[in-house]
Amino acid sequence: MKNTKRCFWGGAWVCMLCIAMAMFTSSCSHSDEEPTIAHRTVCAYMISESLDEPILNNVRMMKSGSVGISDNDNLIVYLDRPNLKSMLLRISNGAIDTLMTYKTNNISVDPSVVRDAIAWSFEHYPAESYGVIFASHGSGWLVRGDTVAVAKTPKSSYGYDKGGMSINIPSLKMALSGLPKLDFILWDCCNMQCIEVAYELRNTTDCLMGSPSEIPSAGGPYNKLVPAMFSHAANYRETTLKEYWNYYARERGDSLPLSLIYTKDLEQFANVTHQKLQMFMPQNPLRIDLSNLIFYLRDTKRNNDRVMFDMNNFMLVHLAKGDVTNADYIDWKRSLDNVVTLKYRCTRWKTNTMRQNDFMSFYKYLSNDDHYSGISMYVPSSDYIASHWNYNYDLHSTEWYYAVNWGDFGW
Repeated sequence: MKNTKRCFWGGAWVCMLCIAMAMFTSSCSHSDEEPTIAHRTVCAYMISESLDEPILNNVRMMKSGSVGISDNDNLIVYLDRPNLKSMLLRISNGAIDTLMTYKTNNISVDPSVVRDAIAWSFEHYPAESYGVIFASHGSGWLVRGDTVAVAKTPKSSYGYDKGGMSINIPSLKMALSGLPKLDFILWDCCNMQCIEVAYELRNTTDCLMGSPSEIPSAGGPYNKLVPAMFSHAANYRETTLKEYWNYYARERGDSLPLSLIYTKDLEQFANVTHQKLQMFMPQNPLRIDLSNLIFYLRDTKRNNDRVMFDMNNFMLVHLAKGDVTNADYIDWKRSLDNVVTLKYRCTRWKTNTMRQNDFMSFYKYLSNDDHYSGISMYVPSSDYIASHWNYNYDLHSTEWYYAVNWGDFGW
């Protein structure tokens, strides 16, 4: 199987539902009775273009994992395969039932399609709590100007459809707005555990799980994840992330960085980060030293720029000069720990864009928890202005830019 990463490299409610129903050619076999309120409904939104076999295997693993969950739980899968009609499936008790077949192969990164599929799932399978899995390619907050655009550059956030079309995180936020607040989002795609994405979606979900780095094409071990994410235990999200980690760290003999972000304290965290940045960030056009820091992405299509730096590593090096007892750093770190409540680190991970000497340059940081946070942050620099991929300008499209006021430093 080709080792393609899950990255980009290479209104009213009733009216909305009526529009969604018009897109289908078959209907669900529900009776007219009010649906039973379930314990949890999870919608897995899966776009398999360029990842068809891995995502089909994910669905097979979901089928296996569903044997261990209650009849009072609902796993709904939106599946978009190349050149085939998009479908809605329900996976339960080791079986897969087709709920809906669309008239066509959807543009599944269109915000209206995203919203309709998830809204339909929640409307027809109401529950006490809700979760969403997004599986496809990803590149974090890096955005394009258009809501749906051909990703000829590595600047789109989630999804890969119709040869490269994708959806920006601000557009994804709008697609999810007005729906029940999610208990979690699981990113089964690359680079999504960044502060810019988390802050943008802070009012949409209580929790985000995933990796700040690349994720191998195999994705998550859904035979283990499905029972974990439907557990009644209070720490089911933590258990879900641990199952993901165990799969790569133990069963596959390698690992990848993972973290769990809770969103309730993100605004307070932004305030603290804003205060601390004032203490050391230089004014544009001066740039801060970004060498020898932990980072999670190289832009292989633009000068191999290093982007998405580990937040804790960056702040410890520049705010505290590496001193973990520094009072200002301790104040900031306390706020970070309220946001990133669980993290798994590693000294190596499967990657297409990183190089061996990248790992060697920051190995000392990855070998302990002092520097690692499992969440990335973009740091503006004059280095990123050399071409039309102007990350400094793109950052203005995120709420995080204004929350920490990067404009204070001329960016």
